[in-house]
Formats: sequence, structure tokens, C-alpha cells
Amino acid sequence: MAAEWLVALDAGSVDEEKFEAWRNADPRHASAFAQVAATWAYTADKRTAAFYEDCGGGTAAHAEADMPAAVDAGQGRGATRRQMMGGIAAGIIATAGAGAFLAWPKRAVASTGVGERRDLVLPDGSRAMLNTDSQIAWRFHGIRELWLDRGEVLLSLRGEAKDGVRLYSKSFNARLQPGKYDARLAGDSASFLTVQGAAQVDAGGAKPQSVLSGQLLTVDVASVQISDAGAADMADALAWQRGEIVFNGMALGQALDEFNRYLGTKLVLTDPVLKQTRLGGRFELDDPQRFLAALDQGFGIAHRRTDKGIELYRAGVGAR
Repeated sequence: MAAEWLVALDAGSVDEEKFEAWRNADPRHASAFAQVAATWAYTADKRTAAFYEDCGGGTAAHAEADMPAAVDAGQGRGATRRQMMGGIAAGIIATAGAGAFLAWPKRAVASTGVGERRDLVLPDGSRAMLNTDSQIAWRFHGIRELWLDRGEVLLSLRGEAKDGVRLYSKSFNARLQPGKYDARLAGDSASFLTVQGAAQVDAGGAKPQSVLSGQLLTVDVASVQISDAGAADMADALAWQRGEIVFNGMALGQALDEFNRYLGTKLVLTDPVLKQTRLGGRFELDDPQRFLAALDQGFGIAHRRTDKGIELYRAGVGAR
């Protein structure tokens, strides 16, 4: 619960009265919040200094300069400066409550529903186009920062190369130069495509990797890979901007997963053998009937509506 309050405070969506009521209801609540907030504050890059200034504690640099190298904590290793800083932050937050966080610039948030796409102009004139069922957040306050919370976003970034834009997600973090990039989260996997530009992407490896124009980085639970993406491959990957979806030899099982991203009523395959059927073609995202007709005419895969969705089955086998 403490972490949820922290996220709400950072996003600017918190009800301050409810937060204070929760924090004051039990000393353990205040302690738990102080711990998660201290960790967040110390790992928040340049915002740590603002945190100390807002709380009246001086800058982080001054506080750390006054610290001894280590403090004897009894048995075991002494506390490092980093740990001491976290302890000071915890004490300040425990007493200051939400005030320090509410004084910080909050993240703006935008999202789309299933089947919806949205084109946004960011504060610096850059653009962000959200695909179906997606959410991003941004904060342009000295450092230009973006968060991809779910789904997919196409970024067209302006500005000076020396500044860059930081993109954060659960699967990777990236530093982006001016250019065009597509980032997508899909369950335990993710992809990052540099259409034009250059990015340094940290996906949990030993060091960030360069992803240059025409390169695709893919992440899953087992590996991180970078491959070249040709012009045709990039056009197919970004067809959703035009309201289209392209299958170029894709297996039916994967194709249904892709189409279902855009559909409220899902397509359900009843015969697992059909999963490996290879498809080709270009279809409109808001007209699944053409896709269903192509399956029927080209592969003998019929469909019917049930309470589970639109079920696909081999014609003449599953009909009733």
C-alpha cells in the first residue's frame, strides 16, 4: 500500500486528505511509506537535490559531504554514505508527509482504450502516438523523461542531441537522441525499434547497448537481442499508425494475438493444430470481418460467436 501511495503522489493523482488519514492511522504506515519513499528519493537522479531543498535539509551534495565515510553500526559492515542518505530521507519524509512530493513537478499521463489510437504533442513539440490499450507518462522539468507503462508508443523526438530524452519501462530504460522510435511492452517481452536516430538501451545487460537507425532490440525472459530491420519490416511494424495490421508469413496463433490487441470481442482458436497456419495479407484494424472472411475463403477456417468470443474452427469439423 505504501508503494501505491508513492506512485499516486509522483503521478499527481493522490487525494492528500486520504493519504494523510492513512499515514496517521498507524505508525507502521508512516514507517512503511518513509522506507519506500527514501529508496525512491535517493535513486531519483538529479531530483534528489530538489527533495532535500523542498524539505529544508540543504542539497543532497552538501548532506553527503558532511557524512563520515562509514558509521559503526555494531556487528557487520558499517553504514555507507548511500545508506545514511536513505536514512535521512526516511526521517524527513516520515515527518513531512506528502508536502515535499506535492511540491515537485508531477507526471502527466495519457492512455488509450482497446482499439483506440491517440496522437499527442509533448511540451517540447515532440510527438507521441499511442497504440491500442497503452499508457505513457511524461515530465519535462530540466530532464525530459517519459514512462511507458503499458502497450506501445511511437515517439518522434525533437531537441538538441546533447539533451536526449530518457525513456523508462519495466523491461528496459533508454536514452534517446532526436529521432523516431517505437517502443512496445507485451507481457514478459518487449521491443524497441529505432526508425531514425540513435539510442542507448539498458535492458538488464552488463552495459547499455546502442540501437541505431534500422535496428530492433527485443527482450524476453531468456535473452536480449539486436537485429537489423529492413524498410519493409519497419513499415509493417508501424502499420498500426495507418489503422492497418500486416501479416507476412506469421503463424495464425501469433496473428490472433496481434489482432486481439485491438478487439473488444476476442478471436478464439478452438483447434490448436491450426495455430501454425501461415498467413499473409494486409487488413484494417477496425474491420475484423475481412480478416475472418479471408480465413474462411483461403484456409477453410470458419467462425461463430459464443459467450467466449468469436471462435475459429475448421469448417466441417466444429460446426453445430
